[in-house]
Amino acid sequence: MTARQALVQLEVEGYLVREQGKGSFVASPKIVQPLTLVSGFTEDMRRRGLRPATRVLSAAEVPADSRVAAALQCREGTPIYRLERLRLADDEPLALEISHLTVDACPGVLTLDLEGQSLYDQLRNRYDLQLLRATQTLEAVPAEEWQAEVLNVRPGTPLMHMERLVHDQWDRPVELVLSYYRGDRYRFVAELRTQGENGHGH
Repeated sequence: MTARQALVQLEVEGYLVREQGKGSFVASPKIVQPLTLVSGFTEDMRRRGLRPATRVLSAAEVPADSRVAAALQCREGTPIYRLERLRLADDEPLALEISHLTVDACPGVLTLDLEGQSLYDQLRNRYDLQLLRATQTLEAVPAEEWQAEVLNVRPGTPLMHMERLVHDQWDRPVELVLSYYRGDRYRFVAELRTQGENGHGH
């Protein structure tokens, strides 16, 4: 009884994963991800000694729906780029990212290398876009069937859903990203500071 309770507690804390009919196994360590615009997925995984990969699931110019249009401050139906990518490390799927980009800010971006190179690096180098500010929201959501299939988890598995609206150096909203991270593999960290000189409040 005590051993069973201990196993349940270790599973709750993320140290064990239980597979029906097989038993309990030691879970892979979670990736601690800082909430920042500075480093991209590829660079971050390489620093951790993991082999990053990106797989483009779809890339198309589509009309903006009401949600995307409101975020990117354009009219509903305005052509925008929609890019859906799967992020992997050591061949394990970790995150699903759906980017919506304004055509005016980066015309022809879908013709670039979207798997081998950092998207943000290409936005900086080819379009002179400096991504200086973003608003992010995080919430836990259950994996829908299509998300579960792509991320190799069961439907209903907890995912961390991040919505991020990115602004450039002219404070234009240029990208809306909807990301879904595997809850069993990610932990997000943010550094908080009080406002004021040298980080001290008054």
